[in-house]
Amino acid sequence: MSAGPDAGKITDGVFAPEGTTWNDSRYSVVLPSNDVRNALVIDLGAVITVCGGAGPSSCANKPTIQADNNDKYQIDYSSDGTSWTTFGQFPTSSSGGLRTRSLSGQDFSAQYVRVWAASGDGKYAVSELKLWNTTAQPVSLGKSAVGPRPYQIADGVLAPNGTSWNDTQYAVILPLTGPGHALVIDLGAAMSIRRVPTRLLA
Repeated sequence: MSAGPDAGKITDGVFAPEGTTWNDSRYSVVLPSNDVRNALVIDLGAVITVCGGAGPSSCANKPTIQADNNDKYQIDYSSDGTSWTTFGQFPTSSSGGLRTRSLSGQDFSAQYVRVWAASGDGKYAVSELKLWNTTAQPVSLGKSAVGPRPYQIADGVLAPNGTSWNDTQYAVILPLTGPGHALVIDLGAAMSIRRVPTRLLA
């Protein structure tokens, strides 16, 4: 599974009051764009059967999301964190702000579930994603969640000079100082890196 910053807000069980501003940091994880690389990933801890609300079991608890109202958010699932299957896309809501809605489908087995903005108005945020097993027990509550991945720092695209510091097309915004909020690049293997003398950069 790909690493990323803590996104535990989406599994803390706290739903914002309906209509709360989409980017209210008390509740929401803001996604930089509608790109699967910005997915939020929940680790359920083990492969379990998640209730889809439409069979084959008799469970009725559909996957439920609270997210910005006028965007479509896609939910995918995986047993290994590498190969993903699409469950579906949560519908939009005509009411403004953060809105709760559900999506039904077939029960599925997974350890990892991810959600990401598939389309919308460019303002994307998820406040909560709640899942149940086939015996009506919540399985996402308190589970580890990560994302979005900081792919912008290694995509080879430099922002034009003077670009706003918080332009999420180019920049990853760090919530706090300290090594706990560091961005980490996996080079794939151990290798030697040549340091360029500071005087050559002046």
